[in-house]
Amino acid sequence: MYDRQKEDIKDAEKFLMEWQRAIAQRITEKERGLAEKSRVLRNQEFLKLKEDRVVINVIRQIIWSRFRQFIWMCSQVQIAYWSG
Repeated sequence: MYDRQKEDIKDAEKFLMEWQRAIAQRITEKERGLAEKSRVLRNQEFLKLKEDRVVINVIRQIIWSRFRQFIWMCSQVQIAYWSG
């Protein structure tokens, strides 16, 4: 089966990585701490899934992880913007 999404996924992943670099320059130490906490919780979730023998497509896992980081960072930027 031909996968027509392959290039789109690469583009999306590239965009998210560039966005993360731009956002990373703007976040505070407090926000970095929250990001670390989120990373730890996410890793615990993946370990739990592994222990429960849930099969996850690796690409989906990477994209979902990046997407969640992206959404969290966007929310932090929006909070910082409106907090003034």
